[in-house]
Amino acid sequence: MMMEKAPVMNTQGSGKMMSPGQGKGMMMGSGQGKGMMMGRGGMMHKMHTKMMSHTLFTREKPFTNDDVKRIIGGRLAMNGLSGLRAGNVKDADSQAAMADIVSQKGELLFRLKFNRNTGMASVVQ
Repeated sequence: MMMEKAPVMNTQGSGKMMSPGQGKGMMMGSGQGKGMMMGRGGMMHKMHTKMMSHTLFTREKPFTNDDVKRIIGGRLAMNGLSGLRAGNVKDADSQAAMADIVSQKGELLFRLKFNRNTGMASVVQ
């Protein structure tokens, strides 16, 4: 039984996959054009710009108490914590909400402070 060899792709000078070719590279092409992934104006450059300006982490409208309860319930379910659920959610201040994490029996286990703008949560009690 003889195995066939896969054809070898020559990318030298093609502008695709890290070659030093001229023109627009698809991944990391250096050349004179813009690379689609890494070059200035490429996808990674745009993502880095958004991350540095925090546009990926802020909202135009803050989360409501109902949003917070739904989000925490989803996070508990995603992490396989079916024995826990989101309890009461109250206003801590204009920027944060306090959410109770309770057992299935309704016993308070701990409290989270939830940032209404970023969705970040930290254990308070």
